[in-house]
Amino acid sequence: MPPGRRRHSAAVDEQLGAATAGAIRKDHAGVTLPDAVRLGLDLVVRQSGRGRPAPPREPRVPESPLTGREREIAVLIARGLSNKAIADRLTISPRTVDGHVERMLRKLDFTSRTQIASWVAASSAAR
Repeated sequence: MPPGRRRHSAAVDEQLGAATAGAIRKDHAGVTLPDAVRLGLDLVVRQSGRGRPAPPREPRVPESPLTGREREIAVLIARGLSNKAIADRLTISPRTVDGHVERMLRKLDFTSRTQIASWVAASSAAR
């Protein structure tokens, strides 16, 4: 761990207590950088007493041949999560995620995860 990160980690442990800070780190280990920034900004706004920010908009997937679970995985792919990170978040095996991704690619006639992410993004922009 870099020295700056160690200092920050120690300060968080001191403020929250090591057990609480450790539990928070474990709960949010798979959070992406944009989501972490959003969470931090939400906390600052709440603590300032100026109101609660609107919750982040989830990308919506249009009517499609995909199952509910495949649509859920498509949104996580669009957020940039790896198959392992998706598996951890959904508490399923990475191999199960691989299978879902393969079926999505086949159903949508795509050849890459990037196309799935673009499809989700384009669908969200259209709504």
